[in-house]
Amino acid sequence: MAVLDIAKLLAPVSPDAPAGANLEYDPAFAAAERAAAGRQEQVIGGAVTPAEPPEWNGVLSASLELLGRTKDLRIAVLAARALLHRNGVAAFAEGLALLKALIEQYWPQLHPQLDPEDDNDPTMRVTSLAALATPALMLALRQSPLLESRALGPVSYADIFPPTGAADTARISGVFESVDLALLEETTNMLGAAKADLHAIDAVFEAQTGSRGPDFGALQDYFTKAQHALRQRLDARKPPETPADAGGDATAAGGSPSPPAPRGLSGDILTREDVVKALDKICEYYARHEPASPVPVLAQRCKKLVTMSFFEILNELAPDGMKQAQVVMGKEDGK
Repeated sequence: MAVLDIAKLLAPVSPDAPAGANLEYDPAFAAAERAAAGRQEQVIGGAVTPAEPPEWNGVLSASLELLGRTKDLRIAVLAARALLHRNGVAAFAEGLALLKALIEQYWPQLHPQLDPEDDNDPTMRVTSLAALATPALMLALRQSPLLESRALGPVSYADIFPPTGAADTARISGVFESVDLALLEETTNMLGAAKADLHAIDAVFEAQTGSRGPDFGALQDYFTKAQHALRQRLDARKPPETPADAGGDATAAGGSPSPPAPRGLSGDILTREDVVKALDKICEYYARHEPASPVPVLAQRCKKLVTMSFFEILNELAPDGMKQAQVVMGKEDGK
């Protein structure tokens, strides 16, 4: 469910001044910026005042009120930051969509305004948007859940692409398999839309000023990798296409309908060679989708056992128990 009413926030402030006045020195503007900054720990004499985190609920409500009075990138950026910390990745994407729409609709009048004395230099606007890609914001974004399972908990970008160590592929796979398919598709599309909005913002800067906008490299990397990871999971869960879905109506044209493209393993396993082929497919799957998983190591060992006899397998897996097994089975060494 959408958090923002973007159409309402894009409505002109007035017919004479669609983008409103510059409220940079308005008390409400200053209060919103202070609330977003939080407060660091202070030591005065022997008294210690503990640090306080930003009050994101207040930041969001103040920002939305201000956007009804002025179309200002700095305020919209505050709103996007608050949406991330308060509501998560999908709401942050709404904030990016709002920023893109403001830039496209209000470029000539948008605050902070271009510098007319310096060939309409956009530095103030670039600086305002740079707050979207600070290390602190990127850390919060990577740690914010993308999807959540009631049984297995949330999965974030940091879970899928951990900065150190190996990903918990079993839990991650469980989450992706258990969440509602429609939600998985919606989240995948949301990530793609956010990536497109960032490209659109950059395109406006280039078209209007001849130079690139803010450096959104870290954000683009996040949305590109996250969308790719979810797209793979979505494709793996989607049912196979029918001929009608693919747009092929061979029957209506007088021909025979084409069979749907094969999906996954098909046919019975009848020979040891079939077993080896199935294990190879398992290894291929993990190499593509879960490269950190130990399953392929075990599958490769299973392949080695396929052609062995019982005693050869026992000797391979538990050589210390070989002698005892031979006694129990009445089999002498070498026979």
